[in-house]
This record gives sequence, C-alpha cells and structure tokens, in this order.
Amino acid sequence: MYGTQQPAQSEYAPLLEKSSILRSFYHLKWYQTLSLAISKAENDSMLPLGPRDRHGAFTELVHVFFTFLTSVIGAGLLSIPYTFTLISKSEAFISLLVVGISMGLMSIAILHAHAALVVKKSSTQSTSLRKFTSFHSIAVEAGGPVFGYIVSISIGIAIYGGCVGCIRVIRDIVPFVVSMVLVSPNAAVEATVNESLLWITFLLVIFPLCALKSLSGLRFSSYLGFSFSMYLILSIVYRAWWSETIDSAASHSFLISNFTQSVSIYNYAFLMQVNLLPIFQQVRKCRMEAIQKSRDIMSVFILAVVVICTLLYWLLGSYSVELYGSDKVQGNILLNLKSDRRMELPVLAVFLTVVLSFPLLFHPLRDLCHDSVISSDSETTLLKRTKTAFLLLLSQLLLAEWIPDVQVIFAYTGASSCFVIGVLFPAIFYSNICPWRKSLYGKALFCSLWTIVIVFSMVSFDALRFLTYST
Repeated sequence: MYGTQQPAQSEYAPLLEKSSILRSFYHLKWYQTLSLAISKAENDSMLPLGPRDRHGAFTELVHVFFTFLTSVIGAGLLSIPYTFTLISKSEAFISLLVVGISMGLMSIAILHAHAALVVKKSSTQSTSLRKFTSFHSIAVEAGGPVFGYIVSISIGIAIYGGCVGCIRVIRDIVPFVVSMVLVSPNAAVEATVNESLLWITFLLVIFPLCALKSLSGLRFSSYLGFSFSMYLILSIVYRAWWSETIDSAASHSFLISNFTQSVSIYNYAFLMQVNLLPIFQQVRKCRMEAIQKSRDIMSVFILAVVVICTLLYWLLGSYSVELYGSDKVQGNILLNLKSDRRMELPVLAVFLTVVLSFPLLFHPLRDLCHDSVISSDSETTLLKRTKTAFLLLLSQLLLAEWIPDVQVIFAYTGASSCFVIGVLFPAIFYSNICPWRKSLYGKALFCSLWTIVIVFSMVSFDALRFLTYST
C-alpha cells in the first residue's frame, strides 16, 4: 500500500486488523512467555486448504470462538449459585479465578504438546494430520498404549457422567415446560406428556445433532446456547437489582469441606480440555498458517474464555444469593426459578441451553468410542456414528432415572474425573512430550503445572472424602 513494500508481515496480521483487542494481544506478544523453543521446521505442518479473504477468516474464527465458549458454559453453571452458600463471595471469586487460570494453563500445555508432536513427526516421517487430534493419540506418545487407554477410559467416564447429569437436568425442567403450555391436566395425562416431550426432544433434536460428523455443524447452537445462558444470568441480575427484599451478605465460617466441594464444582464448570483439540483443528482451517501461529490464536481464545466464564459465574452466583437468600438457594438453581412465575422465560431458555449444548459434550464421548475401536485414520461412516450415538444416548437416558441431586454429581465428577482429565493428564503430556528443559519459560511452566497438580490433588481428595461420607 502507498507504494511501500511491507516486509515479513504476519500471515494472520490481516485478521488482527479487524479487532483492536486481538491486535493489542499480538503486539504485546504475551504468549511468547510460554515458548517451548519448538524448532521452526521448514516443512512445518499446514493444513492443505486454500487461503481465505480477510472477512471470511475473521468470521470463521468468531464462529470457532463461540463454539469453544459454549462447550465450556454448560449445565455446570446451574450449581454455581449453590457454592455461594458454602463460601463467601470474595472466596468464591478468588476460587473461580484460580480454577479458571489453572484450567487455562493446562489447556495451553495440551496445545504445546500437540504442536510439538506435529512438528516432530512432520519433520521425520509422513504423518496424517488427524494423528494427534485426540487425547488418546497424544497419551500414547506420552506414556505408551496402556496409558493411552487409561486416558481414554477416564475421559469416557467423565463425559458419560456429565451427559447423564445434563439429561437429569432436562428431565427436571420438562414438567415445568409442560405446565407452561398444558392447563391443569390430571396426573396421568401430565406424566404421559412429560415422558413424550422428553423422548421427542431427544429423538428429533438431540439425537440428530449428536450424529453430526463434526462440531462445525453445531455453530448455530453455539450462538443460541450462549445467548440463552446470557439471558438467564441477566434475568437473575435484573431481578436481584430491582428486588425489594435483597438478602444481606451472610457471614460464612470457613470450612475446608465447603471450600473443596465448591472448587470441585468449579472444576466441572471450567473443564475445556475435552473439546480443545477438535476445536483447535477448526482454528487451523480458518487460515493457511504454521501450527505455532494457530496455537497462539487458540491461546488468546483460552484466555478470553477464562475471563468471560469467571465473570459470568460470579454474577450468576452472587446475584442468585441476593435474590433468593443464602439459605434458600438449592443445588440446582432451576428449582428456585421454577417456583418464581416471573422467571418462566429464563427457565425455558435454560432448557434450550442444555438441549443445544448437550451435543458439544456428547461428541468427544462418541469420538472416544470410535478411537478405541478404530485404530486407522479412516473416516467413520454415518451409519457407525448413528449407531454409536443411539446406544450411548439410550443408556444415558435409562441411567438418568436414578441420578441424585445434580450438585453432588457435578462435585463428584469435578473432584475425580475432571481433576484427572483437566489437571493431571495435561501435566503428564507436557512433561513427557514438550522440550521444556530448553527454555526458562518452559521450566517455569513445568513447575507451575505440577504445583497446580499437587494443590488440586489435595483439594480433590478432601472433596471426595467429604462427599463419600456425607451422602
């Protein structure tokens, strides 16, 4: 432009021109402090896709970001207000921030492990780009086939439990949705309609979404799910702000069991690792660029998701306590909303949020089942995806009949599977795959990751002990 040649311009600089926020991150180069001294190989792997124009690349990245954000904001937020009855608002905010930052660092560690493997293998042999896009494939490189299957089983159990919890939430909301459109039926008719609506929802809405080939087909549900979540939070904030009877801040005596239970629920609410690599592949497809540059963009996404989720969770929890009282907020905030006639639309919005975000949680479980059976890089057919989705959904629906309180499930899952998946495994991946000894910042990140592992292991142990003996 203007007759001057621009030397060595970044391949994603045109994208950054679209947003002052991204441009400030780029010029600050904050992400370089996490550099692992990965070599800049000339044959650095790039996806074989044609270049896109500036507007197209930016739009695609926005779609990917909202898909990532919605995959994090799910049913776990329904138990966030309950934690504000266990600990004070300031303790909850600090805990949310610490858990969010820790999960973000672990996600960045997974990205570095993935990038290191891609660069290493592409410089030595011809490797499929699909080779290291799952937890299982990275775990095999980090600890061998046995460790790979341990990781897959752990993730499968965690996701399966999360899916059952979401179905339990949907079952709890279905009677309220029916009561909004059906005027005082008898008990038998009401029960029949409730069951019919539940099965229709899964057969006509959730099941087709769960059988999709990739998460890119769920981008419309990402927008709707995020919008409905925002509507729920803003409705509670608005009601609490204008409510005449606002609950005063109750004093909480600090109890270790309350703290560890709250942190475990936050672990579940902040878990972003299961969808990280599939969504990262969508980031790479947005522009034709080296994997390190895509990794840096994804790191910005992770930071943004941590900040947004921390603020949203704190607003939801603090204002729910002000609106309904610290002694009345239940483990599932929907149980409070169902008794408030002015919150009918937010409850319906939550119903749609859980329904539309459920496939984002379900997809990694389906892919793990395929990964465990299919060792080749061949594509799974529509028939195989449909069979797997049907069998998994059917078993989850049947198991959801016996699920206890939702907050107990979320705390158990957060203290066990989410700790293993979101904290322990990423630290092992980073330690065994990345060349962290070559960089001062690599060593610092290594120490940070294992400090997080030690602290969170003690928290999870106490939470599991308390939940086991109290339920």
